[in-house]
Amino acid sequence: MNCDINRQTIVLHIVKINRMIKTLNYLISVDSGFIFSNIDPDIMNMNIWIKEILEYWKHSKCPNIANQITNIGAAESISLILESNHITNDEKTLLGEFLGTYQDLIKAIKDEKDKGKGSYYLLPDEIANNKAVELLNRSVDAGLLNDQYQPTASTTKAQMKLIAYAVSTLCEIKNIWKPFCELWHYDGIKSVVLPVTKKDMIKSVTSIYPEVIFDKSGSDIPSYYNTNINKRKLIRIFIDLQKSGYISEDSDITSWLSINGFSKSNNSIINWVKDVRSLCYFVYLLYSELNSKHIWEITKRCFTINGNSPNIGTMKSGIQWIKKNNDLSKYEPTLLGIIMN
Repeated sequence: MNCDINRQTIVLHIVKINRMIKTLNYLISVDSGFIFSNIDPDIMNMNIWIKEILEYWKHSKCPNIANQITNIGAAESISLILESNHITNDEKTLLGEFLGTYQDLIKAIKDEKDKGKGSYYLLPDEIANNKAVELLNRSVDAGLLNDQYQPTASTTKAQMKLIAYAVSTLCEIKNIWKPFCELWHYDGIKSVVLPVTKKDMIKSVTSIYPEVIFDKSGSDIPSYYNTNINKRKLIRIFIDLQKSGYISEDSDITSWLSINGFSKSNNSIINWVKDVRSLCYFVYLLYSELNSKHIWEITKRCFTINGNSPNIGTMKSGIQWIKKNNDLSKYEPTLLGIIMN
């Protein structure tokens, strides 16, 4: 069968199914007590349409149609409907058949893609090629990835980020992190902070990709604030912060001096026990003059808020809110006094 034969009909089927699935998603989310058969006059034809789509796909293997099919995302919605009390037994039978055919269709598309990738079937499309595999194999040989291109037990999130950056850069992949979020089932790789003090760990990756400039991967972000405040005043600020209940009692002076560049510590983190905006205010007043480029990335490395790592976006919006809605000299008089004394 030619890819263009009945294509218009198949596309129309997909559009209608998509529309109905979106309607079902909405009705489920608002728990509106709907009657299934009243949603759309054609809804009882979904089972016929999906079977025609499957037969069309088996003959055409049309990539554009495959993309439209996989974007439907029907399985979860239909499963929820099958578990609800909104449908009759006949409707449940129809939808059960629809779901089975849809899952067969998705499997057929996946099998075809995997067959096309050959030995690269484990990899997302963007890196299912000879060049990417050669680059990934460098990390396999270095013991950072296993033979299925998954991180080994000792590989850190920071090393994963560097590997992803190197391979995507050399393969000229526009969306650097996407294939590796998919490959490693980890969506947070972009936001991983690189511990620049652990030079050996970073070098274990950068040395096997010497042709890559890693500055944009985040490895150039300092691990401490640049400040011209003398050590004596910093100690006084630390004591006042602790007495006023801004930092936890178990925060230690060594870590405080380390995040200000005065000493080295393996655990240079201060636990802030007030809200995120007070931390934003304090950091902005004390450090913004000399650290404007990476101030919030450094703060993410150097502080926790009640034991949790602060979100960079939240901190940025926090200081913007303070500057927009408040006089900086009056927002937190106690903190301002600690800094100015």
